[in-house]
Amino acid sequence: KIYHQRQKSLIKALEDNFPGRFSISGHSTGLHLIVEFPNVEFTDKIQKAAIDAGVRIHPVESLAIEKGRHCSKIVMGYGHLTADEIKEGIRRLKSVIAK
Repeated sequence: KIYHQRQKSLIKALEDNFPGRFSISGHSTGLHLIVEFPNVEFTDKIQKAAIDAGVRIHPVESLAIEKGRHCSKIVMGYGHLTADEIKEGIRRLKSVIAK
């Protein structure tokens, strides 16, 4: 039940910060979601900027066998985070993506 609440917190934070600018898959996968931002390419530069901002993202592209099809998707974990940490992390991610 606690993880479901954290998942809801993540989805709400995404909706608040990126209204209509993302899609989610993997709702039933447990402690992670795959989030696609159609107009964003998660390059090494963006990944480094996110880390510098205190947010760790996992681009799906780096995990994919067939390259070039998942550049706008990231895996987002939430199981170990509080609702406040989730909100802050998404706010920081927004500042990185907005640059």
